[in-house]
Amino acid sequence: MIYKSLMVFLLSTLASSCAFIDLQKELEKIAVTGTIHGRIIDKSNEESSLILIVYDKKKKIVKYKCLHDNADYYAFLLPAWEKYHLVLFEDNNHNLKYDQDEPAGYWTNPENRALPVSGKFIIDLVISNNTKIPYLYSTEIKNLDASYGDTFMIKTGEIADINNKRFSPEYGYKGLWTPLKFLDEDGVGIYFLEEYDPEKIPIIFIYGIGGFPQGWKTFFKKIDRSRYQPWFYYYPSGLRIGKTGKALNIIVHELHVKYNFKSMYIVAHSMGGLVASEFIKRNISKPQNNYIKLFLSISTPWGGDKDAEWAKYAPAVIPCWKDLSPDCEFIKKLSPDYLGSEIPYFLLFSYHGDRKPFRRNNDNVVYLSSQLKYDMQQRAEKIYGFDLNHTQILSDQGVIDTCNAIFEKYDKRK
Repeated sequence: MIYKSLMVFLLSTLASSCAFIDLQKELEKIAVTGTIHGRIIDKSNEESSLILIVYDKKKKIVKYKCLHDNADYYAFLLPAWEKYHLVLFEDNNHNLKYDQDEPAGYWTNPENRALPVSGKFIIDLVISNNTKIPYLYSTEIKNLDASYGDTFMIKTGEIADINNKRFSPEYGYKGLWTPLKFLDEDGVGIYFLEEYDPEKIPIIFIYGIGGFPQGWKTFFKKIDRSRYQPWFYYYPSGLRIGKTGKALNIIVHELHVKYNFKSMYIVAHSMGGLVASEFIKRNISKPQNNYIKLFLSISTPWGGDKDAEWAKYAPAVIPCWKDLSPDCEFIKKLSPDYLGSEIPYFLLFSYHGDRKPFRRNNDNVVYLSSQLKYDMQQRAEKIYGFDLNHTQILSDQGVIDTCNAIFEKYDKRK
């Protein structure tokens, strides 16, 4: 969430501020960066340490990361146009180098492909006792400078303390203005608040632009935790909405492979509803995925945000703003078809606005005309309006009671 007053303030008075300077640096980095990511398959020891090393075309180490616990996914943000190789091994004796008796896997880029700008390679690495890393790859990392270490992590179900600072408003700001820095230092993923319980239905909570997990604390406390387990999507909200929804789909897929849950609910606030729609569209495109059983959006700008058009006058444009203008491709293509025809959908909106004479009806952030885009009203099972502003709606007891009643109605385990 981001207040209109903040938007105006930023665009009119911070043209040379640190925020825009940092954003410009981020955009320059995004313009020359690609991604390599994939699964880690067939680990022999779930508790072992994993070391993953990236090499350039000359077999020189570019980056490495140490993975622990039950890591089953990896990702690197890397300079584009280089031709990379990958090596992975279980460091069972913790000497920070590969030994011939340790399970390993590697990818030698057999097609000699260069990583494209803003593109990706999806490389699944299979670990095997029968794989031996060629001697031409140096694997000792203990004496490398710390700058070679890569901390970008994808979390698939790590248990979180919601009071941790990284889930606070400060990090919501960071994720909006410096999304690559957020990814590099804090990663992306779905976090749990408790151990996975197959008897409870998971509910994924998705915040919006500038949002942060602690914004959901009241919801987490007041849903029926004996029947439902709250999960939350942790991501930098400044990135393009399509990419953010795609990443969520990949992470949910990994969780489904791991736990094979039969039902999942989604609750999304503000721009988070747009992220959710992209995720759902991708998820249901595979017929075997039939576990999304309910979707609730709260104060979502289905018709985009007219004020996002002001971004063109800013010295640098946050990537997600490009997907919020009513005339942008993302909003123009967005339709109820993204949600399919089988998933029950409920539209909750807020309407306690700033009442300024030159602004259309709003909730202090999003225009009502956008929240109540007609085709989304038609798609909804029911529509609920609340005399609250854009942020109050996340902690109001009446809103939470409404959501709890909807959860119960669609809980088929009764």
